Amino acid sequence: MQLNTLTHHQRPKIVESADWPLIFAPPLTGGLEPFVRAAGHATRLLPAAIHDALVDFADEPDHSGALLLRGLPIGQLPPTPPTPTTPAAKDSISELSC
Repeated sequence: MQLNTLTHHQRPKIVESADWPLIFAPPLTGGLEPFVRAAGHATRLLPAAIHDALVDFADEPDHSGALLLRGLPIGQLPPTPPTPTTPAAKDSISELSC
């Protein structure tokens, strides 16, 4: 009996764009609902290929269950913290991208 059997996973669709605009997220002070609404409105500022890929994925997800977006802005990366529990001072661009 062979214990090591490889399973084949489908690769996600890959969409790449180098022209991501810097989109500033609204503050969460007004609550989650206005934030989500503003994020939905901001999708019109995305590159057309990215916007279309997201709409298509929402309507009919890829068989892999994933969509890989490349070229997203990540902001300034801070140095690696000395321990996993040490807070890192950084911007939130990567968390708020797409």
